[in-house]
This record gives sequence, structure tokens and C-alpha cells, in this order.
Amino acid sequence: MKSKVIAGIASLVFVLIPTVLPAAPGGQNSDPKTVAQQNTKAQPQMSAALFHLAEAKKALESASSEHGGHRAKALDHLNQAISETEQGVAFYNQEQASKKKK
Repeated sequence: MKSKVIAGIASLVFVLIPTVLPAAPGGQNSDPKTVAQQNTKAQPQMSAALFHLAEAKKALESASSEHGGHRAKALDHLNQAISETEQGVAFYNQEQASKKKK
């Protein structure tokens, strides 16, 4: 049951994040929990999402590989969702920095 909930949340985030946030460069090689901690005050929802995505990834990575390729596919989707969320955080930070310069 718990794995179905995690997979459902990951799928929902994977579907919603690209439609809500435009892509921005950067964030592919960072630790999602570090990004979450660094942006908690300015972006609490995005930080929470990153933290939960990282936890879901950790849970899937520790699961057995006997799931007909679905576990691996879910990990791919989580990695994409983490990347998109990090890019959204970076985009917001860039927008805020450019507003301060004006």
C-alpha cells in the first residue's frame, strides 16, 4: 500500500510539475535534500516536494528489482521530477534576483 501511495505521488508530481513550471537551466547534479534545505524559507512547498521526492527515490532504490521493470521506470520518473523541481526552484531564484537588480 505504501509503495502504491509513493508511486502515485511521484506520478502526480511528474505530470504536474512540467505543466506548472517552465524549464530553467541547472540543478541536474545536485542533492535534492540540500536544495530543499537551502530554499525552505523562500520556497517551502517546492522544498517539501523535493524532500518527499528524495525520500520516495530512496525507498524505491532499496526495494528489490523483481517488479517487471516498473520499479526502474518509477525511478526514472522520480529522477525527472526531481530535476524539474530543482529547475523550478532555480528559475524562481533567478527571477527574484533579477527583480532585486531593478
